[in-house]
Amino acid sequence: FWRDWDLQLSNLKRFQDAGVAVILSPLHEAGGDWFWWGGAEPAVYRQLWSQLQTRASAAGVHNLLWALAAAPKTRKEIVSPISLLPQSVDIAGIDTYQQTNGNSAPAVDLTDYATLAARAPRMAITEVGPHGNDGSWTPTIITSTVKANKLSPVYARLWFDDDDGLKQIASLKGGKQWLASCPAGVCSLR
Repeated sequence: FWRDWDLQLSNLKRFQDAGVAVILSPLHEAGGDWFWWGGAEPAVYRQLWSQLQTRASAAGVHNLLWALAAAPKTRKEIVSPISLLPQSVDIAGIDTYQQTNGNSAPAVDLTDYATLAARAPRMAITEVGPHGNDGSWTPTIITSTVKANKLSPVYARLWFDDDDGLKQIASLKGGKQWLASCPAGVCSLR
């Protein structure tokens, strides 16, 4: 693990040398038991996070915005995302996915968004999208939910599971039109 992390740090250093900042979400979907770090006790998770930051600093990598990407809704409701919040974090956010069984709510699930927002310097929707690919989910749900709840996330990162392996916005309902409404591929969330 540490050898791989050090290799990634050398790649991140190249971005720094080019004047590029990077939003980094290590150990994402925090709290989920599907990754090896997700089943850890909160104190162990926070300690690992701190060690990642310490190694980055020691390697001279200072162009990183550290983003906690919490998964408040897990298969087992393992831990509260607030218990995973590292001591030093630039952005906190939630990874949230909607079922596409035809009965999904017409809004993004914001479980624990407000809880994290009360403790974090900045908030994001670190991953959002459908949990499936039946073509019924539309990315306009992201912007309508953010506006309806008067939120100001610094970003929302679209993610979706495309069983066909295409991973294309075109496979989402209204995906092409939604992206076309976003200047330079960046959609306003305000």
